[in-house]
Amino acid sequence: MKVVKFHLNGTPREVEAWPDEPLVDVLRDIFKIKSVKAACGPQKECGCCLALIDGLPKVTCSVRIAQVEGRSILTLEGVSDNERRLYADAFQAAAGLQCGFCTPGFVLRIKYLTDQQSALSRAEMARALDGHLCRCTGYVKIVDAFELIQTAKRGGALPAPVDIGGVGQPLRRYQGGELARQGHPDRHHEGTGTSRCYQSSDC
Repeated sequence: MKVVKFHLNGTPREVEAWPDEPLVDVLRDIFKIKSVKAACGPQKECGCCLALIDGLPKVTCSVRIAQVEGRSILTLEGVSDNERRLYADAFQAAAGLQCGFCTPGFVLRIKYLTDQQSALSRAEMARALDGHLCRCTGYVKIVDAFELIQTAKRGGALPAPVDIGGVGQPLRRYQGGELARQGHPDRHHEGTGTSRCYQSSDC
């Protein structure tokens, strides 16, 4: 066992754990961070467990707890309320989410990319999200949300999500804002390829 000290969402933390324990397990089981999802680990294939470590996007299923000694970790829970609202509104307006399981990983990747000085083309956005899997929404609408976020961070306005829409109009998703903003949905729908859960530690 080893005592590891680091900053988690701006707060100094320390934990006693086996040095090779995956960071995703420590975040979820000890610190109750639910936005990082234990999905494909340790295959590094789906992006659902993404966090920013010293400002860089890393899949936490492949990071060992001993590797974060003295480092800074940011999860979706540590992003400011105003910024999370921006991401939630963009994903809502673009209809870029359904079950929400993969959304926190996408959001943090998009945060990292849109915090950089260089604006990305739509093709570059799609390539930048290549390490993330979504089993129900698909990627076109996620890239749409990415474009909206980039535009908003450069002074543009987001279109308002539609509450009452007609055929062919994007409609605000049920619990969509909470799924994109909070990172710990109450449930996932059956038939999407993700697990079904009701306020359990599996979410």
